[in-house]
Amino acid sequence: ELTVQKPAKKEPGLIENIKSKIMSSSYVQNYILQQAQKKVMSQTQGLYPAPLKILDVIKQTLESGSKVGYNAEADVSTFYLIYNINEITKQIQNLF
Repeated sequence: ELTVQKPAKKEPGLIENIKSKIMSSSYVQNYILQQAQKKVMSQTQGLYPAPLKILDVIKQTLESGSKVGYNAEADVSTFYLIYNINEITKQIQNLF
C-alpha cells in the first residue's frame, strides 16, 4: 500500500515574522499604495483610469477585508463592462 506524506509546514522564521508585522502596518500599506499611484500616474499620464481603480480595490481590501474587496472588484468590473459596451455602441453609431 502506497501512502503519500505531506511535508510538514515550516514555521515562519524571525525575518518572515518581522516582514509580516511591517507589511501589516497601515502606515506601510498606505506608503506602498501612494508610491504605486505615483508610478501609475507617471507611466499613464492619468489617461488610463483602470490601474487607479485597481489600486482603489486593493486599498479597500486591505482596509476592510476580503469580502469588501471582492464586492469592490465586482463593482469595478461591472462599471468597465457597461462603459465598454457604451463606447462600442457609440463607435458603431458613428459608422452609420
